[in-house]
Formats: sequence, C-alpha cells, structure tokens
Amino acid sequence: MAQQITGAHLTVVEARNLVDSDTFGKADPYVRVTSGTWKKETKVQKSTGANPMFNERFEVDIAAEVKEIVVEIYDKDHFRPDDLMGRVVLPVHEINGTIDRWFQLYNKAGAPAGELRLSAYPKGSIAGHIHDVTHGFGEHNPLGKLKQKLHKHKHSKEDGNDSSSSSSDEE
Repeated sequence: MAQQITGAHLTVVEARNLVDSDTFGKADPYVRVTSGTWKKETKVQKSTGANPMFNERFEVDIAAEVKEIVVEIYDKDHFRPDDLMGRVVLPVHEINGTIDRWFQLYNKAGAPAGELRLSAYPKGSIAGHIHDVTHGFGEHNPLGKLKQKLHKHKHSKEDGNDSSSSSSDEE
C-alpha cells in the first residue's frame, strides 16, 4: 500500500473546450481547488471563453483522512451566483509521483464539460523538483509569460479578434 502523502504541489495549467454558460460575452473562468477544509482559487481569467490559461501553482495540504482533491471550474458572475462549468475529482493516491495530464471535466448533470490540464507531485519529492525545472513556465517566469502571450494570441485569432497589428514592444 502506498504511503499517505501530507501535501502536494498542484499546478492548474489550462483548460480547453469548456462549455460557456454565458448568454452574453465570453466566460470569466476561475478554478477552485479543495482538499478537506483547505481551499484556494485561481485568479479569474476575464473573457477567455473556452480555452483559458491559468498557470497557477498551489501547495495543497492533505490531511490524513482526505482521499481526494476536488478541482472545479466556475464562471464568475457579478449579479448572481457563479456557475459551475465543470469538475474533476483527483484521488490522492494518484499523486504518488509526478503527473501532468488532461482530465475530463463533468458538469452538474454528469455530462462532459471540457478538459483541465493539471500537474501535481508530492511535497518534498525529487521528481517534483525536476518537473519544476523542466516545466517551470508559470506566470512569473519569462518563458511562462511568453507562453501565455502566444496562447492568448492564438485564441484571439481563432475567435476572429486578430490583435497582431497592435504593437507591444513594452515588455
């Protein structure tokens, strides 16, 4: 039997093919991660629609009785409760090494609702530190900023909002 881990580094990388519940405009998604009583949220990705990029890392505390980490994507609403777009339940025992993969999201009715890419590894693991060095493209890393910028540009072209004509030599 695998040893119970007491914590994990979890990165919410990105989502794709989310089902947009907004009638007007694009979704403003954010992710909520819950492990027992521990709970954190990513920043809201304004008007990103079906393919938001998050690149936010959390140090998740995992109590002995906790067997799963619940990851939910919500659409931020200003005048009513936020809409659940999809959720995935990650069994704690799956974080016995480094994982970096796409997870199917399901809505309240149990229907597929897009996918979420998560990266996770146990706290204190050597494999995790290697993963950080080779995949460290978070929002505070210059390569991460470039990756996010390219991702936004790609999706703005797909949506017909080509902003390549605007100059951005400021960065």
